[in-house]
Amino acid sequence: MSTADLYDREARAAANHVLFRGVNERVKDVNEGFSVVVPMGEWVCECANETCFARIELSAGEYAATRKDGTHFVVAPSEEHFWPDVERVVERRDRYWIVEKAGHDA
Repeated sequence: MSTADLYDREARAAANHVLFRGVNERVKDVNEGFSVVVPMGEWVCECANETCFARIELSAGEYAATRKDGTHFVVAPSEEHFWPDVERVVERRDRYWIVEKAGHDA
């Protein structure tokens, strides 16, 4: 992969991460409202793939812990939900993985 292609892929991944993170920030409000009754909420996979519609189950606290680092994103627990050339898996859990974005700031 050329440097230009890698740069384009990093930029596309960064844009997708930001888009899905924005959706989850709205989902967070809904999940927090129901967290007393239902401790686990449904979140959108924040992977770099713009065609992904996977849902992830995690608590508001787990999501907040991931958000503490702006380069970390929560994705569905599968190899197809991260791009090893522009990010790396920093934590693997049964219900979700956390990936760290490299390159462009998210």
